[in-house]
Amino acid sequence: MAAPLVPTEPAAPQSRPLHRDFTVLQAAILVLLLDQLSKYVVIQSLSPGFSFPFRGIFRITHVHNTGSAFGILQGLNTPLIFVSFIGIVILVLIYRSQPHPSNWLRLSLALQLGGAFGNLIDRMRLGYVTDFIDIGPWPVFNLADASIVSGLIILAWVLTRGRSPKEQPQQQTAPAVAGGDPGGDELEDDLDYRSLVIPFREMREMIEGNEPDPVDDLTRDRRRETPPTLVEDADQRPAEPERLC
Repeated sequence: MAAPLVPTEPAAPQSRPLHRDFTVLQAAILVLLLDQLSKYVVIQSLSPGFSFPFRGIFRITHVHNTGSAFGILQGLNTPLIFVSFIGIVILVLIYRSQPHPSNWLRLSLALQLGGAFGNLIDRMRLGYVTDFIDIGPWPVFNLADASIVSGLIILAWVLTRGRSPKEQPQQQTAPAVAGGDPGGDELEDDLDYRSLVIPFREMREMIEGNEPDPVDDLTRDRRRETPPTLVEDADQRPAEPERLC
């Protein structure tokens, strides 16, 4: 005897590993290379503490940063290395949690991964991060910091954006009538029409002696189509008076 077939539930969609998403990896590597190249040019061109130009709103200023982004948490280079590793793991988990990550999410993760690795290399190799972008009163930062902040903004927008509710079609319902008949209004109008218009028209034809109006045929047809429950029986209906020739 064959065993009964047991229905199997569809398997949940599996997310693609991050190391197989070559678009995200290439974008992250590009950010990393641009960050390291810009830092190398600054290190070779300016001594620490010097700026080019000397004055102005936008300057290139060589700064050694032992803290976090934008100069905060100074002197905590070693703890920030572990924080960087934790942040990278969190980004990988966010990617793995999405069966079909959108392009905006992939761009956000690529920017953050590239920036995180860029600063992490500086911390492990030099013991500090090289900052050089000096804009007005804003703290000096680098391309890795800008990439991380931009990625965080995009990630927050992707995770918090809400979908507008779909407009529900408005259903038109017929007005309720006594007896639950949806066509009650039409039948009542038909009865009012026959009780007022038809006797007047028949009386006019009796007096004037005109030929029957073609409209009478239509009214008679409407009378035949009326349900027998809403009109009098044929035996109780008054006979129509004979028309004069």
